[in-house]
Amino acid sequence: LNCVWISINMKGSPPSRLIQLLFTLAPLLVIFFISPTLVEVINDGDNDIPILVLEPRTCSNLSNGAVTLEGKIAANELDSAMIKYGFVKLAYPKPETHDETHDASLSALLGAADVFFSKPQQFKDQYTFGDYGNDKGGYTSIGVESVNPNSGKKDSVQNYVFRDDSVVDHHNPELAKPAVAYFREMARLTRCLNSLSSLALDLPLQKFNEVTFPSSPSDKNGLALRIAKYEPVEGIRYGEHTDYQMFTILYTGGEEGLQVQLPSGEFEDVTFEDGFVVNAGDFWAGITNGRWRSVTHRVKGGGARIAVPFFTGPRGSWRVTVGGEELTAGEWLARRLAKS
Repeated sequence: LNCVWISINMKGSPPSRLIQLLFTLAPLLVIFFISPTLVEVINDGDNDIPILVLEPRTCSNLSNGAVTLEGKIAANELDSAMIKYGFVKLAYPKPETHDETHDASLSALLGAADVFFSKPQQFKDQYTFGDYGNDKGGYTSIGVESVNPNSGKKDSVQNYVFRDDSVVDHHNPELAKPAVAYFREMARLTRCLNSLSSLALDLPLQKFNEVTFPSSPSDKNGLALRIAKYEPVEGIRYGEHTDYQMFTILYTGGEEGLQVQLPSGEFEDVTFEDGFVVNAGDFWAGITNGRWRSVTHRVKGGGARIAVPFFTGPRGSWRVTVGGEELTAGEWLARRLAKS
């Protein structure tokens, strides 16, 4: 179409025609030459789940309220992926920052988790602060969860949950240090994804950050870091389910286990060594009237492994209407977690 426009509208002397040509092609030159790694959706050969390449500078611009060409393209590609699949592979640098008090690297968190889960059961149980899904987070032992209640089976998984990055005195200190650092890195990524979602859905840039992050210290944020230790098992070890809230951000490190139900109905292994796997939950499906898919997924059996999904959602006081009943997002989430 650009070529047709040029052939019809280019008039005047050769120099003026050259200027017209450069102005016409300028946006394409910016996209394909100046920022070659901006955003791309490609087939990685394993399945059709697209890859979204997200540059940290795009997130930095969005956090400063600047909507750039990069941001608009990223928002469009996120929208396309969530409409068709409800999943996207996110090529974004994993946290590897260091400072005097925290080591935010994923390897530090995995190492601390491995040490904790290898402790005697009595030691781990002292960090159980209530039923799974309670406001304090903490430890849940094997045989408690059943993410798919219809299966009639308990899941072969133990986990430790952090619901906050500031009130952590009650947590295991050796695990809390890297967990808090990782939590903060994922919270920053959440702000970026929320801004992209606002752009994708043609809403004010900070709309979903206002939904997720509380303005009052008395309110609860909608975030949770779940450190899960899966035991060796054959078959399916974490049943078919959708996630309850907004995004789930998971670094797989190329390990197999996660399986996603594609639009065809088939389940496909999803692995990605160069970043995160991000999927939409039930909140997105509801607020977009089904435009974004809350996709069914599961975890297949295999050897022992530790996974660290990060869940995002509405802050606790956010008002929602479910089945004609108005309640807070915190109350709704507690009900969903109680069933699992």
